[in-house]
Amino acid sequence: MQKGHLSASEILCAAIGLFESNGYSQTSMRQIATASQVSLGLTNHYFGSKSHLGALTFEIITSMITDTASQMIDKEKDPVLYDAVITRSTNYYLLNGNYRKFYIDCLIEDVFWSFLSDRSAGTLIRIMQKEGRPSLSKDELDLYGKYLPYGVEKTLVLNKEKGLFETIPYDQIPDYILRTELERFVDAFTINTALEYSRKYTAQALKKIPAIIPREYICSFFASVIG
Repeated sequence: MQKGHLSASEILCAAIGLFESNGYSQTSMRQIATASQVSLGLTNHYFGSKSHLGALTFEIITSMITDTASQMIDKEKDPVLYDAVITRSTNYYLLNGNYRKFYIDCLIEDVFWSFLSDRSAGTLIRIMQKEGRPSLSKDELDLYGKYLPYGVEKTLVLNKEKGLFETIPYDQIPDYILRTELERFVDAFTINTALEYSRKYTAQALKKIPAIIPREYICSFFASVIG
């Protein structure tokens, strides 16, 4: 890895470590620069903003989860179950683990939106093909694959933190997210079956995923991103 890339990787590792211990809001770019032993100027040069580092952290967590889920489920043969497992595993990992404060902070500040806005709609496209449905337009993919599910997730999580939605347990939040995404295109039985089986697969997946993102995984991910 080139020297500049090595410095950038150190910054990302330091940022994720601070996000895990302090959350997103209580971590500054200056703290990240100090922890990585890189100047603040270079930290800003490589990543531009703290929100970029926050979005990358979320992308790395999602990558760990998708890597694990892909070993258990064929996303081409059963895209609905695959989507259900990714949705539930990501929600459980963030809400119930070391990155909970980071997750809540990022929902409040809409940090994940920069990641979601660039995310491929591949899963929804696979589901439409599997179900024999007509292709969706880009606007429809954005609406059902990003905007609506994210809105439901943010609304439920942040309002439950305030004591609202008492009759909806935290572990049912992924159900609402997935139904919001798919109920217009997939029959209720298929969705409910996928959600039920996703609980078993999620439990298996989370046993394999480290509670704290390994440094080597961060470096490997970053190297793959920069080519």
